[in-house]
Amino acid sequence: MRIKTYETTGRKLFFVRHGERIDNIMPEWRETASRWDDPYLSNRGHQQAREVGAFLEKSGTRVDRIFTSPFTRCIQTMNGILSGLSDIPEICVEPGLSESLNACAKPPGRPSLHEILALCPFTINTDYSPVLTELPAEIGGDEGCAGRVHQTLHSIIQRFPQGNLLFVSHGSPTASAHQSLFGDWGYVGQCTLGEVLERDGKFELLKWGDSSHLSDKTNLRDVQSGENRHPKAIKVTA
Repeated sequence: MRIKTYETTGRKLFFVRHGERIDNIMPEWRETASRWDDPYLSNRGHQQAREVGAFLEKSGTRVDRIFTSPFTRCIQTMNGILSGLSDIPEICVEPGLSESLNACAKPPGRPSLHEILALCPFTINTDYSPVLTELPAEIGGDEGCAGRVHQTLHSIIQRFPQGNLLFVSHGSPTASAHQSLFGDWGYVGQCTLGEVLERDGKFELLKWGDSSHLSDKTNLRDVQSGENRHPKAIKVTA
């Protein structure tokens, strides 16, 4: 696989929260779901994901590797993004990017690898060795995932020092990624885009939670509910 080098200009790290979930518009879906914590995307969610891919393609930015949470909504978001790219990157499923455990069943109802392969029409690198295969116990609310997201993110960055990387995850893990890189909990809306320049081991925030590529910018669920809100939550846009 050809990986472009970025020795002088640095490389980009992209962060995308999954698209709109079916239970966002049909709360009753959970009542009969076999895995209530693994909702699929709504039609709007699929459209949002395609718009992310179309934007990245139009911008001319190459994505060399994509890392995704194993939950169905993230796999489907990744599919939508990839459908808009002319060059398909290496695809890696990373449990360390999973939803915050306070929002999951015990154990989490994420799909098996066999189910993920059936969900994804693109070739997944099944030889990829995840940073985390089993998630450690988490204490607290949404911020409980911050430690393992920090471990996952920096392990991937160090393991793959070249090429542009795209991370598809959930609201709290994406906020935790911002906290890991810049010190603040940066909660974002669904299928918004974060862009970070990494150069010489330093990180520069170019944008975060950006929705300019979305045709419908309403109700992106970029505000956490009161009971789950991080004590130092901020809304970041750049």
